Amino acid sequence: MKPLSKVRHFWHQFMLGYHNSVLEGCLDQTLKTKIKSKIEYHRLRMVED
Repeated sequence: MKPLSKVRHFWHQFMLGYHNSVLEGCLDQTLKTKIKSKIEYHRLRMVED
């Protein structure tokens, strides 16, 4: 794995964990929807790299 790919993978993994943590404490349904889309984005990017 190339060094840049490792950094990208780490970044998406970090953001995935961050958004999952934020989602647990979120009460607003509109904001939950946005966070879920961000989680899906980072999950897909981890698979691509």
